[in-house]
Amino acid sequence: MLAHAFFPPDGRAQFDDDEHYTDGTPSGTNLLWVATHEFGHALGIHHSNVRNALMYPYYTGYAPNFNLQDDDVAAIQSLYGMFLNNADFFGLEEMLTQLKEFFCKHKILW
Repeated sequence: MLAHAFFPPDGRAQFDDDEHYTDGTPSGTNLLWVATHEFGHALGIHHSNVRNALMYPYYTGYAPNFNLQDDDVAAIQSLYGMFLNNADFFGLEEMLTQLKEFFCKHKILW
């Protein structure tokens, strides 16, 4: 198991210390993908059966510039409603940037 998260109202996410998390490379396990997937669970989203969806239950490897798929967008909108700017739910892009900076600053990525 790479990581897991609890559904609301708990919302905690935990990451496996034994994983070799990386960023921007096909080697190791892509932290951005795993973290985004787990934060989806923390927001209340279940797994998807759509292979390219972020909420697909299996890690499918590094994908440069991954984006939320229609299935992911529909899942979050079913819980929290529609937003005019679908590209940035809850400041997701900014949150992911800050997460990446935190992990790099604390040398969690190597």
